[in-house]
Amino acid sequence: MSIDIDSYDLDVFRSIEIYHPKLLIIEGGKQKYKVLSEHLIDKNLNSFSSIFNEVSKKYYLIFYNGNLFFLNKNFFSKDHILLNYFIDDELHYLLHCLYYNYFKYGFLKKKIINLLSKNKYILKLLINYK
Repeated sequence: MSIDIDSYDLDVFRSIEIYHPKLLIIEGGKQKYKVLSEHLIDKNLNSFSSIFNEVSKKYYLIFYNGNLFFLNKNFFSKDHILLNYFIDDELHYLLHCLYYNYFKYGFLKKKIINLLSKNKYILKLLINYK
C-alpha cells in the first residue's frame, strides 16, 4: 500500500483499522532528522521522524528515498529483516541526504562515499549535517 496525498499521509495511516499490508510506503517531509512535525498539528508536511515513530510500532523501516518503505512485523521475522536490510532509521535518513545530492559531489568525495557509506559519523561529515 502506498500513501502519498501531500500532507495527510500520517492521518490516513492512523485511520486504517482493517487492512494491514505487507509493504507500506508513506511520503515523508524534508525536515531534519528527529524533527517531529505533523500536518494536523502544525500544517507542515509529516516529518520523517514523526512517521517513523508512529509506523515503526507495527512495521520495520527498510528504505528511505523521500518515501519511507516499511515491512509489516507480522509477516517478516526480525532475523529476516536484520539479515537483508538496515533497520537504523538515522542511517536511512543520512543515506537519503547523501544520495539526494550525490550528483553535486566531486570524484574524490564520491569515492569516499562509496567506500564509507555505512559509517554515520563519516556520513554526517560528508553532507555537512548539523
